[in-house]
Amino acid sequence: MRLPYKTTDELRAKIDTSPYVELCYGLPFGIETFEKYESILTGKKVLDCGIGGGHFIRHLLEKGYNAYGLDITDMRVKKIGNFAEVDANVDKLPYPNDFFDAVTAWCLLAHLENPHHFIREIYRVLKPGGIFFNEMPNTSLHARKLFFLTGELERFTEDNDHISVFTPAIYKKTILKYFNELAVEYWVDPKIYKNRLGWLKRIAVKKNWLKFKKFFGAEVIQILRKK
Repeated sequence: MRLPYKTTDELRAKIDTSPYVELCYGLPFGIETFEKYESILTGKKVLDCGIGGGHFIRHLLEKGYNAYGLDITDMRVKKIGNFAEVDANVDKLPYPNDFFDAVTAWCLLAHLENPHHFIREIYRVLKPGGIFFNEMPNTSLHARKLFFLTGELERFTEDNDHISVFTPAIYKKTILKYFNELAVEYWVDPKIYKNRLGWLKRIAVKKNWLKFKKFFGAEVIQILRKK
């Protein structure tokens, strides 16, 4: 799914929910990762940021969570959960300090004009020791080769709405200023199995070789704890 970059006013002027009827690109990986680590949560109050069609909110409610969600405008397929219309670039999140046990952002930071304001707000509304699940495009080996050859980053081209890049240094200076990294998970697109040495790549993924997945993964999720 390719979505052009639009400003807040453009997004709110014409609401099109059709792209959000189906699960977004990285959400199945997000659900899988959340379930893998949900045992470390100390409570059931969870905020999903950039909820789109509301699929993850529905998943949380079905599992008995007290689910909240926010987005730039209401694009939920079903009007469920506690929803707030928020511009994460500039708005203060409409929740008290130390309110949530966990916050999720499935590939949201890459879309924001001011992700650093949002990071500080997530830190504010999380309880001490609360968990932040942050998904972003991974700077894979393919992405690095593309940048070397063309000067462009994979999935940050003119025909999509990704605009904010987090290099390892930016990640350390901004996100890790407020959070401790507990774990990192990578999602590898099965398309790589169709290329050269696909059988070997399949073995590496099945055995969960982290270094391999770091180089070939399309998505990365950082599991972070508030300092």
